[in-house]
Amino acid sequence: MSYTPCRYARRWPQLWSRLPDDRARQSLTDALANGRLEGMEPTEADVALLVARACGELTDAEFAARVLMLAGQEGAHQAAAG
Repeated sequence: MSYTPCRYARRWPQLWSRLPDDRARQSLTDALANGRLEGMEPTEADVALLVARACGELTDAEFAARVLMLAGQEGAHQAAAG
């Protein structure tokens, strides 16, 4: 089975190019597809964070801290807009 780029890979190819292989690319695509099923629309920052984790650039603790930081930023944006 060969990897077919998803909408996010086409939108942000510079992020997908950092992943080591098609297996990693497919794993990220699957994770984003699952998120979409739950109503998530990922931002470039969200995808960059997942790519950094997949590339081993972040520890579990660093990843968790950054996820919480991004969630707080998104919540602040939604509160300001609402």
